[in-house]
Amino acid sequence: MKEIRQQKKQPEVIRKRILEQATILVSQKGISGVSIQNIATAVGITKGGVFHHFPNKKI
Repeated sequence: MKEIRQQKKQPEVIRKRILEQATILVSQKGISGVSIQNIATAVGITKGGVFHHFPNKKI
């Protein structure tokens, strides 16, 4: 029987990856060319995951 491993939650790591990918995408496409979905896809999380880590526009 296979052992199921749960990934450790690392909210600070995910939050940092979101910011890094957002910075990269904005530098490539401009602010108006980037959506939350683009960022989520680049990080490998759902759009809801982005809103979980950033519930408002304040960093």
